[in-house]
Amino acid sequence: MRLIRMGIVVAVIVALAVVFSAELFYFASWWHERAGHVKKAVRNYERFVERYPRSRFAGRARESLERLREEARKAAGEDVKRRRKSRRGGEG
Repeated sequence: MRLIRMGIVVAVIVALAVVFSAELFYFASWWHERAGHVKKAVRNYERFVERYPRSRFAGRARESLERLREEARKAAGEDVKRRRKSRRGGEG
């Protein structure tokens, strides 16, 4: 009896994972972003948009991807400015 119950639980979990795979994938990407793993988040958002372009979360994934890319561009620009400034000895 115990083995049958365990089999049913596993079957239900697998079925839910299949049905909600897009949502799980999106939230895994979101979690990577919140945890500070930006490269993983970007990579996962890109994969998500490729795999699930019609998902109800695709728009959110695209927005997050654009925001993260913009933040990376700004950070890279500020880093360049900082290096130039330090080469000049802290001048303007």
